[in-house]
Amino acid sequence: MNPAMRILHGALAMGLLLAGAIFIFLLRGGAWHPLIATRSIGFLFAGLSLAILLGALVGLRPRMTQRRSDESPDMYWAVPTNRAAAVILWAIVDGAAFLGLVGYLLTGALAPAASAVLALTGLLLVRPSRLQE
Repeated sequence: MNPAMRILHGALAMGLLLAGAIFIFLLRGGAWHPLIATRSIGFLFAGLSLAILLGALVGLRPRMTQRRSDESPDMYWAVPTNRAAAVILWAIVDGAAFLGLVGYLLTGALAPAASAVLALTGLLLVRPSRLQE
């Protein structure tokens, strides 16, 4: 399998984990206070995050070409359209997770944090080895 795709996917996932850890540390450590006091805005962030995540997983994931049985993983990832489709899918799922994390940072509500965790799980479900199956 193409190591560049694994590295890119891993970097996106690790960036989410690092940002989430920093946001938790800031909010729980008292170094940051939520800027938006209404928790209902947190639900708005969570809803938008989940809508983007579902749109990517339901709308974009099925459109990706499947690897043929006579095609090696390296040959599959050598096709530019396969790489581009994967990067676009990962970027949208990553954006959904970051939207949830920003909602958590701004409001302190758990709903956007939960949507970020779901989006991270979605990102792990569309890892390179699963996309080429």
